[in-house]
Amino acid sequence: MEFFSLAKPEDCSEIMNITMEAFNEPFSTVKFVFENRIDFNCCYVCKVCGKIISVCHMFPIDLKLNNKIFKSFYVYGACTLPKYQGKGYMTRLLKFAEEDLKEKNGDFVFLVPETESLIKFYEKLGYKNFFKTKTAEFSNGEFKSLCKEKAKKEINFSYFSLEKLRKKLYNNINNVMYSVRDIKFAVDLYGFFGGKTVATENGYGICVQNGDFLTIRDFACKEGDAAYLLERIYKSFPNAKRYILRTSPTNKFFKNYGKANFYGMIKPLKKENVTVINSILNSEKFPYLGISYD
Repeated sequence: MEFFSLAKPEDCSEIMNITMEAFNEPFSTVKFVFENRIDFNCCYVCKVCGKIISVCHMFPIDLKLNNKIFKSFYVYGACTLPKYQGKGYMTRLLKFAEEDLKEKNGDFVFLVPETESLIKFYEKLGYKNFFKTKTAEFSNGEFKSLCKEKAKKEINFSYFSLEKLRKKLYNNINNVMYSVRDIKFAVDLYGFFGGKTVATENGYGICVQNGDFLTIRDFACKEGDAAYLLERIYKSFPNAKRYILRTSPTNKFFKNYGKANFYGMIKPLKKENVTVINSILNSEKFPYLGISYD
C-alpha cells in the first residue's frame, strides 16, 4: 500500500540512499547536497509497505512575473528507485506535493528536466516550457577576442553582493528571486565540483571546467562590463580550449552570438495564474532561470 507524506529527519539516511541509487551519484556528492540545502519541510516521499521508494524536494524560491511576486517552488532531486519506476509513483507524489503547496498558498512550481523524455513526462503533468537561456559556444580564439583588459582590482564577492547584483540586473523584467541561501548553495555546489565563481564590480560567472571545456553556467553582468568579466574568466582558466556560456537572452552583449532556447518548465498551482503564464508566453518576455541546480 502506498502512502504520501512530508519526510522526517529520521528518513534522511534512507532518502540519501535512494538518491545515490536513482542518480548514480557517489555518497560524497549526496552528502554535500543534504548538508547544505535539504529542508525536510519541503521534502516529500512516497512509501510502499513502509519503505520510501520515491522522493522529491520543493525549494521555496519566489518568482517575479508581470511586476508581481509569486510564492513558488523549485522541484529538485525528484527520483524513484529503479525497480519501482514506470508505475506512476512519481506522478502521484508530485500531485500530492502540489496539492499540499496549493493549500499553503503556493502559486507556481517550476523545474529543469534533464532529458527530452522528462520534458514529455512533465508536459503530461501540466508543466509548460517557460524560462529561456541563451547558450553560446566559443573557441579559445573567439572567446579571447571578446575580452577586454581593465585596471586590475581584486573583487572579494559575497553571497549577499551576488544577490544584490542579480536584483540590480534583472529587477525590471520577469525574474527568479533567488535568496542569499539559494545563491550560496549554487556557488558552493559548483565549487564542490572544482568550479569557481569569477566576479567584477558589475557581474559574475559561475564556471566549471571539464577537460578542455569550460562551462560558464551562469553569466550575469551589465553589458558594459561583460568584456572585462570575460577577461577575468579567460585568465582564471588558462588551459581551457573551448567555452560554453549560458546567459540571459536579454543580454545585448551577446546579441550576435549563440541561440536562445527554453530551459526550464513551470506549472501554475492556481487556476487564476494560468493567465499570468499565457500573458508572458504571448509577450515572449521569458524569465531567465540562471543558477539552476542541474
